[in-house]
Amino acid sequence: YDHPYVTMAGLSRVLKPGMVIGLEGVLLEEYSSPRVNDVTVVGMANLPRQATTSGTPNGGGATWLSPSGGTGALLQPNGQGWLIQNIFFNCSATAAPAIKLVNAGDPPTSNCSEKTTIRGCIITGTDDGIGATDLPNNVLIDGCTIFGCSGSGDLGISSATGAGTGTLNNWVIQNCDFQGKAGHITAPF
Repeated sequence: YDHPYVTMAGLSRVLKPGMVIGLEGVLLEEYSSPRVNDVTVVGMANLPRQATTSGTPNGGGATWLSPSGGTGALLQPNGQGWLIQNIFFNCSATAAPAIKLVNAGDPPTSNCSEKTTIRGCIITGTDDGIGATDLPNNVLIDGCTIFGCSGSGDLGISSATGAGTGTLNNWVIQNCDFQGKAGHITAPF
């Protein structure tokens, strides 16, 4: 708290396994992490909420929004075993999910978001809420609200096959609320 980082990119050089990152306030960033396993990103608010009024932070909260002109995912963890908890995500990109999970092979040589847990988050935006590229395995999505993904044909949770090695095995999606999208889940689990 004495010397907080302003951006996720700013803390990338010190990111290491087992680190817990507390998000307080409003973050405007698209972040693709280095290949580091077992990182926790937790919202420090009582509940995840949109902590802005007409685009201006209104105090507290744990809100992750697209930067002005954003075109990518808000968060792409590139290591295994990440825990993402209690954060309000709102991605304005028209062709990217709020959270992008990937599987190009095993770390440390390849980006891989397998064994990620997303718990107690609220996820909304223009494109998909959570996107699984290259079919990462062993993902838990628990107690999340995914709503309003407002683009044409956009989904709460989607998958796309690329050059990866996964098969979407062992996903658990439980206690979630899906609202106001073209579809809720489209993936070959």
